[in-house]
Amino acid sequence: MVAISIGVGLLYGRNVIPPFWSIAIANALILVGHAFLVAGARRFLGRSVGWPLLAAVVVVFCLPMMLYHNVPEAMGLRIISISIGMALLVFLGAWTIVHDSRFQLLNAHQAVAVLLALHGTLNLARAAQTLLEPVLATDMLRLGPSTSTFFAWGILFFFGLTVGLAVMVTERLRDLLQDRLIKENVARCAAEAALQEQRNFLTMVSHEFRTPLGIMAASADLIACNLPADDKESAEELDRIHRASRRLGNLVEGCLADDWLESVSQSRRSGELNVGTGRKSSQHPLRLHTTAIE
Repeated sequence: MVAISIGVGLLYGRNVIPPFWSIAIANALILVGHAFLVAGARRFLGRSVGWPLLAAVVVVFCLPMMLYHNVPEAMGLRIISISIGMALLVFLGAWTIVHDSRFQLLNAHQAVAVLLALHGTLNLARAAQTLLEPVLATDMLRLGPSTSTFFAWGILFFFGLTVGLAVMVTERLRDLLQDRLIKENVARCAAEAALQEQRNFLTMVSHEFRTPLGIMAASADLIACNLPADDKESAEELDRIHRASRRLGNLVEGCLADDWLESVSQSRRSGELNVGTGRKSSQHPLRLHTTAIE
């Protein structure tokens, strides 16, 4: 866009700056700007830029500008050259967008492709008109209504192209966001499924641990009840069994309690409980707020 803007500015400097700058350099910058637009569109759509092809188009259609920039009789040749060069470049850009795998109707891709195709068609029409009606004038600003209309279209085209490219970027960001949300949702579902499997596993492990620990503790209690009073050595061993089973039980409870609280459904039910007894307590009852978890 910068190259095209500078090129158009140099065109309007005709008769003020040297012809090499106002004709050769100006049109070369316009072609280079179109080539960079096509390169940006191809890179944006994930395709190879194809610099050799773009450079060949720019060089071939810039040659008449460089060779005949100071020849008034070559005005028509220069117009045909720059018009065909721009038409080829914008048609290449439109073809790239249309053949994009993500191309859908009623979006910015379609609008930009239509703008590029229309711009190329008007450039070809301008080249055909110049070929049928040779131009002898040296001042391009005095070539009549057709040239004025063409430059007015150029202003509208670049304004619409700027808006269309901005919307294309916005649509790309929207599509990326939607893809990211879909991936995040899939990952969340997978994580929830894995977490549920982990909870089921921990529930099974909790049951398998608590059952033998309970049997060990009950068996130790039974042995302790039938143990003679003078058998201190066996009593110490039973005490060690009790301590070890309690320690292991506390470890299991500490590891599994949080997961159990998260896995079960909880419903809180609160109410007042009068724990007072006797005559004085009934006059001044002590009320506790209790909460039950079901």
